[in-house]
Formats: sequence, structure tokens, C-alpha cells
Amino acid sequence: MRHLTRTLTLLPIVAGAISTILYLAQGGFAGGHYRLDSVIVLLGLPSILLLDLLLPVSISLPDILLIVWLPALMNAPLFYVFARVLSSLRKTEG
Repeated sequence: MRHLTRTLTLLPIVAGAISTILYLAQGGFAGGHYRLDSVIVLLGLPSILLLDLLLPVSISLPDILLIVWLPALMNAPLFYVFARVLSSLRKTEG
């Protein structure tokens, strides 16, 4: 059970690392105009959808933080909770 929790918690960090590599390989992020932008956004789901709601427009951050690492860091606790719920459901079943 701990293995599942650890794996699911680290998954967003690994996705962030992969997104960083893709971001650097294509030379940045262009809001969907570059070839790998959609993959970078996909790796940041679901938290990347919340950034528009949570961050005021007046905050100016580099794209690598805004598009890659904030979603990865927001997803880690979310995936941790999801893994704990799955683990507790497995314990109650068997």
C-alpha cells in the first residue's frame, strides 16, 4: 500500500521533470502554438486548469514555473490524497 502512495505522489514530480525537458527542448511555451505545448499542458492536469482561478492576473511568473512546476507541486498532494483513498478502499475490501 505504501508503494502505491509513494508512486502516485511522485508521479506529478516526474511529469514536471518530463515537462521541463520538453519545455527546454522546444525553447519555451507558446500557448498552444509550439508542437509540444499540448503535451506539456496534458502532463500538468488537473491542477493546470485551476491556475486561472487561483492566481491573479497581476502576478507575473516565468512560464516554466506557471505552466510546469506550479501544477506539478499542486498535483502532488492531490495525488497523495487519491492514493490514500485507494489504499483505504483496498483495505476495506479484503
